[in-house]
Amino acid sequence: MASQGPVTNDKKFFEEYLNLDYPGLEEVKMAVAENDYPQARVSYIRYLKTRTMPRWFFDWHDYNNPTVRKDKYDTSYADQVARNILTSVGISHDFGSNIDWKLNPTKPYNREWMCQLNRHWFWTKLGDAYWATGDEKYAQAFVRQIKDWIQKNPRQAKDYNADTSTWRKIECGIRMLGNWPNCFYRFIGSPSFDDETMLMMVKSFHEHGEHLYNKPTNQGNWLVLEMNGLYHVAVLFPEFKESSVWEKFSAEKLFEEQRRQFYPDGAQKELAPGYHGLALDNIQAIYPLAKLNDRQLPNGFVRGLENLYTYFLKIMMPDGTLPALNDTRWSIDVRPYLVKGYSYFPKHEDFLYASTKGEQGESPLFTSVWMPWAGWYIMRSGWDSNALYSAFDVGPYSISHSHEDKLSFVLYGYGNRILTEGGQYTYDESEMRKYIISSRAHNNVRVDGKEQNRVKLRKREYVAENKVPMKNLWISNKNFDYGEGWYDEGFGDECDTTVKQSRSLLFIKNLGWLMFDVFSPTDVKAHTYESFFHLTSMVADLDSISCVVVSKETDKATLMIIPLKQKELSAEVVSGQETPEYQGWEHITDYKVRPVATTTYKRQAKGEWVEPYLFIPNRPGAKTPTATVKKTGENRFVIILSNGKSLNVSYATRKGRIYKLEYLLNDKLEKSRKITVL
Repeated sequence: MASQGPVTNDKKFFEEYLNLDYPGLEEVKMAVAENDYPQARVSYIRYLKTRTMPRWFFDWHDYNNPTVRKDKYDTSYADQVARNILTSVGISHDFGSNIDWKLNPTKPYNREWMCQLNRHWFWTKLGDAYWATGDEKYAQAFVRQIKDWIQKNPRQAKDYNADTSTWRKIECGIRMLGNWPNCFYRFIGSPSFDDETMLMMVKSFHEHGEHLYNKPTNQGNWLVLEMNGLYHVAVLFPEFKESSVWEKFSAEKLFEEQRRQFYPDGAQKELAPGYHGLALDNIQAIYPLAKLNDRQLPNGFVRGLENLYTYFLKIMMPDGTLPALNDTRWSIDVRPYLVKGYSYFPKHEDFLYASTKGEQGESPLFTSVWMPWAGWYIMRSGWDSNALYSAFDVGPYSISHSHEDKLSFVLYGYGNRILTEGGQYTYDESEMRKYIISSRAHNNVRVDGKEQNRVKLRKREYVAENKVPMKNLWISNKNFDYGEGWYDEGFGDECDTTVKQSRSLLFIKNLGWLMFDVFSPTDVKAHTYESFFHLTSMVADLDSISCVVVSKETDKATLMIIPLKQKELSAEVVSGQETPEYQGWEHITDYKVRPVATTTYKRQAKGEWVEPYLFIPNRPGAKTPTATVKKTGENRFVIILSNGKSLNVSYATRKGRIYKLEYLLNDKLEKSRKITVL
């Protein structure tokens, strides 16, 4: 017969794991001294129901308060859970009468489905429904399911971090930091939550604490989730002998991670803005619990969070969301983070300004910013919702959640995103997931049909280990921003380094963006270069002669892409393509994607080759100007627009990089002058 949980019996729990001298456990201690474990159970449950400390974020006694009942409360989801229809990563499964907690029904296989099922967030829906309706069937469903889980899933001694383990440490931390405590306090007053089940759950709380304390994950968002969970167990069950040790250990670990897991520019080392938020949430989350229960945190704990909140101010797009760099989904609202940051740091009137769309507070003292550890250039024209914005990624391959996106960039203008990329897709083994993390799902290049392949090199060389920031050039003033990056890690399965690429982005703040790709081969052969640009609109117009592309939107800002070297350049636009390869998709949520118009520019060239493009945003409803490009000399161009503007550009290269650059923007409404960038 397979072993059952909890693995802790009564004798071990009461004699080895409980501090019987803890105030309130006097009756328990007497029963244990007489080896009367049934009485010890009764006395311990009485202690749990009568203690006034520790506190949770709601008082379980309030269940009897009529004001917690909600008329017309929607119980449909809780009803599904009660019928053993459980959902993970957006996919539901009907288990019938017997839940198999290790089942993974996904096709294609999603390694996270079973793992995230065992985070038990759906039990909180049972608790919410129980309080809203008073219907005991939700408490009965919770009791049935948690007993089933504990009995079928005894604590593992090895292989617990495998994707097929219900005791993977990240899940243990997530269960403890919110889902289990919430359910414990939702149901503690229910007659269905009997003494046996309650003690079984508390024993499992202790087993989780032991598990999280022993050999925690080394780094990343897993570690902060684990330590957040451990801190919750320690504070909520101070009568455990190890609780004081666990509390100190987890708080100090989380304090240490403020410095170890984040770069000096504020970015979390996974370089995915969504996971930055996850890590920050789980570091700061122990502060409200500590404050609620009069617990002391390490000196400087809250002060150390300031730079981590400022990070959100640095990278936020004009609509208040995060750029979807690496494994980050589009449309994550950054403003709640800034509200929280302002509550900790009220001197940051810029947090208040950004979180209230400029209605309160004071405008930030900066607009554009270079983050030399993360390797991100954030360029913006201002802080209003119609500002122009770009995020240009020239940074390292991160410690996890990386995409093959070095030198990619996204654009925003006049109220909406105008140049996008694949975003984040669920962690399965589908062709869509492979596409989303690939280089071609970003605004990037392919050389001789080969894409970036840093994952093969396993380059987890994040800059902070070298204790110096990146030395890339950064120029920022009222007229323009300029940044550069390069890719020399190789293309394709063999990581072929025959061709190296550098990319420069010039943001002309009253016009748009100039981008220069410089390809530098080490041989004399002709090479094929493909450039991908993902428009936010689903359709786009392509001029087959000039190769100019214009996105088509009825009520949103549009983008015009103008290649400066149009001779012998081919272009095509695809949207929602699946064969011969996936292209032209943007992730929305879970398994949902939508087609986006994606332009592929392609040419062959020998020797060093510079490929320049101009990106011009257009306001919603505005007529898109026509554009004519003329070559006026070696590396000199003039772009004439039908709206009365023209742009003269000249550049030179040295050692595979742009080293001289000038532009002259002529506007019939403004006085113009030549501006030297480099």
